[in-house]
Amino acid sequence: MADVLSAMSLLVTMIALLYSVWYKEIQDEVELKPLRMSANRTGQIAGVKRTLRTRSLPLAAASMLLLLVLVPELMAVIQSALRAVSSGLSGSWPRYDTLAAVFLVAYSFLVGLAGLAVRQVLDLRRKLADLQGPDL
Repeated sequence: MADVLSAMSLLVTMIALLYSVWYKEIQDEVELKPLRMSANRTGQIAGVKRTLRTRSLPLAAASMLLLLVLVPELMAVIQSALRAVSSGLSGSWPRYDTLAAVFLVAYSFLVGLAGLAVRQVLDLRRKLADLQGPDL
C-alpha cells in the first residue's frame, strides 16, 4: 500500500501542478466573449481548439486514467473496511490503517480534480459551439 500511495501522490501532484499552471489559460478561453461577426471568430475558434486539445483534454484524460488505474486498490480498501464492520464491533475496534485512510483522502482529492478537469472540457466544448454559431 505504501508504494501505491507514494506513486499516487506523485502523479496527483503532477496533475495538480499542470492544472494550476494551465488554469488561467483554460479559464480565459472559457470566459471568452465571442466577436459579433462569425467570420471574424476564426482566431477565437483556433485558440479554444488549441486549449482544448493541448491543455484541457490531457488533464481530464490523465486524471480519469489515474482514477481507473487506482480502482482495484480502492476496492481493496473498501472491501477491508466492510469486512471490519461486518465482523462486528462487539469485541474491539479493528486496527486503524493510516495508509488506507490517507489513500481514501488522496483518491477523493483526485476525484475532485478529475471532476474539475472534465467540467472544463465540457465548458470549452460549449464555448466552441457558441463561437461556431451564427452572428450575434
